[in-house]
Amino acid sequence: MTDTPRCEPEAAVVVRGLVTRFGGRVVHDGVDLVVGRGDVLGIVGASGSGKSVLLRAMLGLVRPAAGRVEVLGVDVRRATGALRTALERRRGVLFQDGALFSTLSVLENVKVPLRRFTRLPDRLLDEVARLRIRMAGLPDDAAYRRPAELSGGMRKRAGLARALALDPEILFLDEPTAGLDPIGAAALDRLVADLASMLGLTVVMVTHDLDSLLTVCTRIAVLAGRRIVICGPVDEVIASGHPWVKEYFHGPRGRAATRGRRQGE
Repeated sequence: MTDTPRCEPEAAVVVRGLVTRFGGRVVHDGVDLVVGRGDVLGIVGASGSGKSVLLRAMLGLVRPAAGRVEVLGVDVRRATGALRTALERRRGVLFQDGALFSTLSVLENVKVPLRRFTRLPDRLLDEVARLRIRMAGLPDDAAYRRPAELSGGMRKRAGLARALALDPEILFLDEPTAGLDPIGAAALDRLVADLASMLGLTVVMVTHDLDSLLTVCTRIAVLAGRRIVICGPVDEVIASGHPWVKEYFHGPRGRAATRGRRQGE
């Protein structure tokens, strides 16, 4: 096995030798990655490169053909029963579409994990859920709305509030700004960055959004050719000579984003 591209010495996520197949199609062929505690890691790659599949493997939603995935010291593939439940309690997940229950209000959506994993009385359930809704930047009256009554940005924030419900140690985000206008995307980026700093979260974020990578992430992992080809601090990755990385970060859109990053420093 090749040396694992390291992101931090103290690991929150360890992926070693991951092989993922769907039928005869190989998605990952020996993916190695270590994510440090407190990191805000962005996973980037071409469309169809397997970014979201890698995230789902970390969540135990995709069973790999080979390899090992550990999250917070737990072997995800082998975790069952109480061990798996304990791991699920320590993580939060925001899927690309928010994955909210359409028949429930925002308040009830946020209370779903609280009801599952705690025995808090109803009064405290409401208090905790309302706090998470405010943390996600939603107005108080959003608590009573159903997903169909919310804008795309508000649905993302509602999903984020639910992901934060149990005060997780690690947050997994799948394309959090997808489908949002530039103003909404920038606001969500700022929120994620502020929450990660304030709460000391480890964040693993799949994204294609250059602005998110450059404003939120402390490190970037690039998935190409079915493997992680580079993982490191943002500026180090931008300076990489890998052909895909050069095209992504130094093409017309990449030059505009990196120029804005330099001007903001």
